Amino acid sequence: MSHRSQFYYSLLLILVSIAISLAVLIFGHWTVVTVIGIILLARSVVSFLAVRQAFANCHFIDNLTGFSRRVQIVPAVSHISTARNESFAIESAVKSWLSTNYSRYSIICIDDVSSDDTLLKLNNLCDKDERLRILESPFKIKDWIRKSSALWQAVGITPLDTRWILFTDADIHINPSTVSKAVSYAESRGIDFLTCIPKSKNKTFFESLMLADIWERQIRLIGLSLMGLGPPLVFGIGGFILVKKSAYLFSGGHSKYPNSHPEDNLLARAVAESGFHLGVLFSNGEVSFRYYTNPRDILVGMWKKHLVALNFYRKRAILKTINIYFEEVFPLFAVMLLFDSSAVLIWLVIYLVTYLKKLKLSKISTSTKLTLVLYPVGSLVKLGIQLFAIIFTLIGKKMTLDGRFTEIL
Repeated sequence: MSHRSQFYYSLLLILVSIAISLAVLIFGHWTVVTVIGIILLARSVVSFLAVRQAFANCHFIDNLTGFSRRVQIVPAVSHISTARNESFAIESAVKSWLSTNYSRYSIICIDDVSSDDTLLKLNNLCDKDERLRILESPFKIKDWIRKSSALWQAVGITPLDTRWILFTDADIHINPSTVSKAVSYAESRGIDFLTCIPKSKNKTFFESLMLADIWERQIRLIGLSLMGLGPPLVFGIGGFILVKKSAYLFSGGHSKYPNSHPEDNLLARAVAESGFHLGVLFSNGEVSFRYYTNPRDILVGMWKKHLVALNFYRKRAILKTINIYFEEVFPLFAVMLLFDSSAVLIWLVIYLVTYLKKLKLSKISTSTKLTLVLYPVGSLVKLGIQLFAIIFTLIGKKMTLDGRFTEIL
């Protein structure tokens, strides 16, 4: 189905949903809750269709093929990653990188002022494989975010024959064929900047409940762009970014937006503004990570992440909080507490449409059907976290940010 056909198909479904809602409204009782429900139902349907469109039109890196063994000359790749207090994840992650079957491949791993034994583990790995190089606590360029400063300096010491730079977070795991598949895909499609949305491997019930939709916003934007309902797609995810070194340097790389957040998304913007081509892949296991390992880390991490969003993009962050309330939390209470059959029916449909969207998103996140059914409970916890962050911001609490490192003063 063409993009134009998809657009009209989506528009038809939206109109049908509104018509059903209006019929309920006309033959039922007119209430403010019902009217709000009609509006939000249309939005929920659009959101679901956008996610569906994204999955229908984007490739999964797991299904791609890499360079043929008959190819004698493959472009050199320099893999760069920063690690700050990543002792729990760094060893297994780096071992997965070193397992690659890509022939022209080297790694620069930056220990960014860690206070745990991250550096010790990196040095032990470095002694066993000459492809791995450690950059220890590089100086922070004045007025730069520390992570951007470290990455910029690491690019400067990559081998001269480097054609591609691979940026990943320190907890990302890749398969032996991942680099070959990503480079082959980018080279064959004329892509200069390729980001891959990694799979979130949740191992506990609470992780699945809270993190099942971790990439929802990005995937929804992909779908809206494909449907013609949004601007051209420009975003990057720090978990996996493959960019041509020439495009990185020509665009200014991390020096273009040195003191802003998020640095991965702004890197994509810098490359796009210089006229280069961007692409995106999904992963259902080829590229993976475990975001947080226990409930406390999940709650504190999400709280700090929303504080960062409020600091840089306040209006967007507040709208996100409002959206969580009306689309994911309130429908459950409307169904449970309202006695008006019209309102209950509409809010039940919103719940079901959102559940179907979460089910689609589970392709790139380890989730159980039970946690998907109970998504309003997780959303209620997220709402509390975000409201708490908003209160912190309103009372004037100061915050410092260096890449992933956030400190409340």
